[in-house]
Amino acid sequence: SGAKVEVGLWVASGKIWVKGFALSGIVTRSASTTGVRVRFAGLEPPERDNLRQFLKYVQETSRVSRSESSYLQLLK
Repeated sequence: SGAKVEVGLWVASGKIWVKGFALSGIVTRSASTTGVRVRFAGLEPPERDNLRQFLKYVQETSRVSRSESSYLQLLK
């Protein structure tokens, strides 16, 4: 696998920490983009649900505005 990573996410119910591995790979989409693929390991079901809801929220808000900083603006 790749480098070990630990990510802290602030969600409505508090802060969750998730651990995983950064993977090498190619992301293909219709528009060029940069990003990091991460495989999360050893998540308990509640942590997995919180992470899934968080990522879905970020994806939906980013898609609506098409702005790189849209999610950050919503945090302010």
